[in-house]
Amino acid sequence: MPMHTDIERVETLSWDGLHDRYLARNRPVIVTGHRAIREAATRWSLDYLVEQHPDHEVSVEFYPDGDRNQPWSYRGMTLGEYVSLIRTTRERPRYYLAQKPLGEVLPNLARDVPPPAFLDHVNETEPVVFLGVDTYTSAHYHHAPREAALMQIVGRKKVVLCPAERYRYFYPCAWFSERPNWSTVPFTSPMGDMKDSEPGWMPEDAASRFPKLGKAHVSECVLAPGELIFIPQGWFHIVYGLGESISVTYFWHGSWRNGHWRVALRDGLSIIQKQYLRRSKR
Repeated sequence: MPMHTDIERVETLSWDGLHDRYLARNRPVIVTGHRAIREAATRWSLDYLVEQHPDHEVSVEFYPDGDRNQPWSYRGMTLGEYVSLIRTTRERPRYYLAQKPLGEVLPNLARDVPPPAFLDHVNETEPVVFLGVDTYTSAHYHHAPREAALMQIVGRKKVVLCPAERYRYFYPCAWFSERPNWSTVPFTSPMGDMKDSEPGWMPEDAASRFPKLGKAHVSECVLAPGELIFIPQGWFHIVYGLGESISVTYFWHGSWRNGHWRVALRDGLSIIQKQYLRRSKR
């Protein structure tokens, strides 16, 4: 499959710039000059987080056989215990501290990573933290009208993206399923020495089992410490943490008008169905 690196990079971004050039057009952008993230990147490390929160309890995703395309359960442990586990090659694929509230996981350090300046006009944001070693999140998109800004603080992350208007080529789960915004493709989750330039994400039998993937017009980028990427609603994306990695993502409630209408329609149907099921169980 051809890969593209056509995601625009800018040093700074205002709310008006974000809205007019990217939100309204449902297009991603990378911002390289966020001062608070760059300052946090000079101080943070896995060891530093453990020093600040030595006995803090966290809830960690647990994958019994290490396959992160499969459903997971949760295990409680201290932050120090978690870091020790993920530095062990054998245990590393089985654990991931992902998408947990920033203030809950790192209460003493949440102030180090305030929301990007371009979110000054947003009333409510939801910051969550991801941290681990050789991490991997399989293909999914954020439900309309949810928008996201992923801020990389420690290490590098490779992000593979598929435009919302081509979401069907990523074989999404049915809109009425439990995970409608996830792909049915078992993308690979390499551990260890994955390089920036290696795709590393295509199943070996993709051409025969998932022929439409070739029409997805996929883009990829690698985020360095101190950089962030705006991921618009409806864009399928796969995320790899290359080595030790810490990132914080700010989610916020956007507008249905800014998404691709086909994705917004299936998300709307999914929401209506879930509300109906909740009411029928009462």
